[in-house]
Amino acid sequence: MKEAKYTKEEYFMRIATLKNITKVAKEMYVSQPYLSKVIHSLEQELGQTLFDRNSNGMELTAAGKLYRNYLLDIRKRKEKLLQDLSILQGSGFKRITLGASAWYSELYLATLLHMIRDMKKNIHLDVIENLGERIDMAFIAGKLDCAIMSPPFDDLWKISAERLHIKAIPISQGCLDIVLPKSFLPLCGLDPARAIPTTDIVETWNPEEKRLPPEKKRSYIPLLTDLTPLRNLPLITSVPGKRLHEHAMVILQKYELIPSDIIRISSITNEMDLTRSGIGYTIMPEEFLYYLGDKVKDTYVYRGPVVTKEWSWDTLFYYHADAVNPSLNELLPLIEKL
Repeated sequence: MKEAKYTKEEYFMRIATLKNITKVAKEMYVSQPYLSKVIHSLEQELGQTLFDRNSNGMELTAAGKLYRNYLLDIRKRKEKLLQDLSILQGSGFKRITLGASAWYSELYLATLLHMIRDMKKNIHLDVIENLGERIDMAFIAGKLDCAIMSPPFDDLWKISAERLHIKAIPISQGCLDIVLPKSFLPLCGLDPARAIPTTDIVETWNPEEKRLPPEKKRSYIPLLTDLTPLRNLPLITSVPGKRLHEHAMVILQKYELIPSDIIRISSITNEMDLTRSGIGYTIMPEEFLYYLGDKVKDTYVYRGPVVTKEWSWDTLFYYHADAVNPSLNELLPLIEKL
């Protein structure tokens, strides 16, 4: 018998890929009987049949698929180990892939990059913009080192966050507000003389307060204790896939608000422009209102009846706590200052 040049695991993986023991034997310069003995020995060792032999070749059994996935996992772990060891032995710095929606990039990215430059940090960012839903999926899948986003509603996220040792740094904490055009005030039974223009709230913004106005100013926003007048009125919201759309749909379901129309807009700015023009009302994070500035003119702001999960809007920086990357360690103190 010719001396083996590969491990039995390598032979197994190649047969699993090509599904033809004859082709594998030729490719790896061993005899077919030798390969058959290797697979038979492996099956005896595991106590399971790994392949079904049929006219189509070699097909993995359920046990074979489990074994293949096990070997792939070991390969990935080894690659990760070698990468981490390389970082420890070298300069220790590598690029960081940061995921964020386009809106969050606009809110925070320029500030963060200026901080990195001014403090002369050896940090290099690759920023990926996408819809919020796709950002959290990419982060969970390990395609991103970190992400700026609001917490997902999905319970699967919580389970994954615990399993993958994901940690978060709060950037801002706030809530969602109902923004109405002036023409909607009578439809909702609201007195225009007592309504609070959104511009009044925006003017209270204090950048030193983590982009939120002082608590005494925020309590100035009146509560819309009865949401039933919003039924059958058009709602302007973000396109599906954005976290804001997800929040809005949860609120509609909980309070049984069935809009006459749902107008889905990809741009937050356009969403506010349509609200100003009287097309519909919108549900907007207070943090966004401050950045929209003059765009909020001719609108009026109200707070939901109670501050519960669906009305909260927090922004967090998520990262993998097990990551071996000094660049990320350099970045975390800057995030706490955002």
